[in-house]
Amino acid sequence: MKISRSESGALTARSAKSLLNGLYLSVLVLFAGLFYLVSTAVILGLIGAAYFLAAGFTVRGKAVEVLVIAGFLAVLFARGYLKRTPYEPLGVRADATRFPRLFAALGEVARNVGTRPADEVFLTPAAGIGVFERSGFLGLFGRSHRVLELGVACLHALTLQEFKAILAHEYAHFSSRETLFRRFVARVRVCLNTAKAQLGASRFKNLSPVYHTVRVYAFFFRYFSSTFSRQREYHADRLASECYGGNVLSSGLIHYACASALFQGPAFHGLFRLGMEGRMLRNLYAAFRAYSGTIGPDDVERIRRQVLKDRSGLLDFHPCPARRIARIRGVNRVPEPSDESARAIFEDPGAVEEELSALLTGRLMGGMGVLDTLRTASAPAGPRQRPDPEDGA
Repeated sequence: MKISRSESGALTARSAKSLLNGLYLSVLVLFAGLFYLVSTAVILGLIGAAYFLAAGFTVRGKAVEVLVIAGFLAVLFARGYLKRTPYEPLGVRADATRFPRLFAALGEVARNVGTRPADEVFLTPAAGIGVFERSGFLGLFGRSHRVLELGVACLHALTLQEFKAILAHEYAHFSSRETLFRRFVARVRVCLNTAKAQLGASRFKNLSPVYHTVRVYAFFFRYFSSTFSRQREYHADRLASECYGGNVLSSGLIHYACASALFQGPAFHGLFRLGMEGRMLRNLYAAFRAYSGTIGPDDVERIRRQVLKDRSGLLDFHPCPARRIARIRGVNRVPEPSDESARAIFEDPGAVEEELSALLTGRLMGGMGVLDTLRTASAPAGPRQRPDPEDGA
């Protein structure tokens, strides 16, 4: 079978991208390994120096104590590597019994992507859709616990096929195990940022070679990790486009970005205003849909242009929508899908929205102290107690 020149060029470009991703991954592993190695050596050196100084530089008879210290540190580091990070999304845990349509769609997407579905699904009151994995260090070599966060705020802006294409993008992160790898990259990044902040708090930071070394190390680690993350986003986009069509995913990304911008702005602002006035929305998302319907075509086009105008920076972990769309628009174009809303994945979307509206209202208003103030103001006044004569004025 002969391969055309265009197919040969595509294969060459894909091989070059795979080589580039492998290079970024190797650099990240080297940076992370060197960080843990240096951290371990520094801690052991400091404790060892303090111990021998306190012991008067005597070494004889101290071998057991040194082994105990080294073993204690090894246990601490092993616990740090193996420990799972506790995180519970704010939302409703979904199950196949209550949401059979949702889990049928998730199963379809997982089969098309070629990976297993998420072990847990959380319906969240915000707009974000994302995935992560819960696992310790050994999860790199075994089965991990996959979690999908599904925000319902912008489902009305997506068709069912656009929603499945976005899910396919998220499941593509599972297929390459990068969601698990990102957790360990994030740990190194947080440790470097913490060390940089602590060293930077000193008045003599500009004279400290350690501070400048950590700054340079943190910059290059973030640069390589963010570049690798953007490349994996492009890879996930292409895989989702091959499953559901690049034109479908492109339109879904635009609709999702525009609806998210509206929800994070006017919707949240209106919710705060109502809370301060002592009124609560029974269904925030129905009000948001009604508000979205009042926006004119000119305003919609302005928001769309603004979304496509945004550009990602050198250290951003996600590429901008314009660059993502430019890469996938012509990949596996399919006929325009039907206008069936993504809300059709729920048997009773109104009930789900009311439940999440109450959850979001309670979290936001409770965090502001508004609910406690309203409860106090609305509580019936009890009998006024007479002051005790023994008390002072």
